[in-house]
Amino acid sequence: MRGDVVYAAFGDAGLHVLRIKPEGGFEKLGELPGGKRVTDCCFVGDRLMTAEGLDGWAVYALDGPTGFREVARRPTTPDATVAFWCWAAGTKHAVLSPRNGPYCVVGLDDFTRPDPFCKLHVTCLWDKYLPDALVGDRLAILNPYSGLVWCDFVGPVPKAGAREKRREQPAGAQVNGICAFGDRYLYTVGDRYQFVLPDGSKTELRALPSVPEFQKTNRPRFTGIPRSDGRLVALTNRSGARYAVYDFADPQNPKLLDAGELSGRPDLAAFWNGHVIIPAGHQGLQLSVRPYVARRDI
Repeated sequence: MRGDVVYAAFGDAGLHVLRIKPEGGFEKLGELPGGKRVTDCCFVGDRLMTAEGLDGWAVYALDGPTGFREVARRPTTPDATVAFWCWAAGTKHAVLSPRNGPYCVVGLDDFTRPDPFCKLHVTCLWDKYLPDALVGDRLAILNPYSGLVWCDFVGPVPKAGAREKRREQPAGAQVNGICAFGDRYLYTVGDRYQFVLPDGSKTELRALPSVPEFQKTNRPRFTGIPRSDGRLVALTNRSGARYAVYDFADPQNPKLLDAGELSGRPDLAAFWNGHVIIPAGHQGLQLSVRPYVARRDI
C-alpha cells in the first residue's frame, strides 16, 4: 500500500497497480512492464521490491504510481533457484526467500552483493512466517514448529540471533504467524495470542474470541497469520480458506468484528482507512465493503 494505491503481485499476470475508488472497489492504473512473473512485493523505504521467479529479485524507483525504473536486480543462484517472497526489514534491509533454501538478509544499498549479510534457517518455507515490519532493532521470525528465530540489526551488519527451542508442536503450527503491533510483535499460537517485545520477553497467552460460524463446522478452532494496522488485526488462514477480523483497541480483550470463508486461498491482509484488503488467490483481491472502524478512531 502507498496511500490509496495498491501494488498487487498477480503471479503469471505480473504486478498490477490499483487505486481504491472512493465509492469502493479498484481501478487499474497500470502494471509493471515486460510481462514479468511477480509472486510478491514490498516497499523498503521508498523503493519497491519484487520477487520475480526465475528472474530473481528486483528493486524499482517509482516516478508516480506507475513509473517503474529498475535500479537493482539480484539474480537466482544454484542455492536459490526461484525468487518467491520478499519482506522489508526497516528501510535499508530486506529478507528474501528462495523457497529451496534459507532466508537471506540483504542490504538495499548493496543489493547485488553475492553473499547475503546472514542466512536464517527456518523450516516450512512454503508460507509467510516473517512480520510485516521491524520492531526496534530485532526482527522476530517464526519457525512454526520450534518457536521464534531472531535477527539482530543492532550494528552495521545484520546478524542471526537467538533461537527458541521447544519440543512440543504448537496447535495449528503451519498457520500460526507474527506481525508488528506498535512497539512489539503480535504472535498467534493456535487459537491464542501473545505479545513479544524486541528483548524476547512475552506476555501471557490469551484466547482469541471464538468465531460462532466456525463452531458449527468440523474445523471449529481458528488460527491464522496476523496483520495489523495498530488497532485492527486480520487473521488469514490459507489452508482453511478462512479469515477473521478483530478490534484490538483493548489488546487484552479483543473483539471479533467479522469472519468468513473464501473460495480462494487468502494470503496476508493489508489495511486502508479501516478497511481490510485480502488477496484471495483465484477469487481476486478482496476489499471490505465498509470500514470496520471509523477513520477518526484509527
